[in-house]
Amino acid sequence: MFGPVGKQIKVILLDTRYHRDPLFSDGTILGTAQWTWLKRELKGPESAVTIIGSSIQVISNLSATTRPLFYLESWGRFPKERDLLFKLIADSKVKICHAHL
Repeated sequence: MFGPVGKQIKVILLDTRYHRDPLFSDGTILGTAQWTWLKRELKGPESAVTIIGSSIQVISNLSATTRPLFYLESWGRFPKERDLLFKLIADSKVKICHAHL
């Protein structure tokens, strides 16, 4: 896909279940191979827009602390992984736009 002035739009979809460690372990969500891939994708060629999709909540702590219907499905259950994701995005210098679907 192409965006403004011919720059590409990059879409990255994360698999947050296949390599996920058990809940309450504060282990990994993505696994080593997917983290390596994500780092490479974010450091790749500049794009007009980079969209990162996650099948579970990334930003909210709410689901990890107040237990609504899907409280187990949150990066908040894996704070080290979420911090690593935020640091990776910040270090990559990609333009950040938050969207909640």
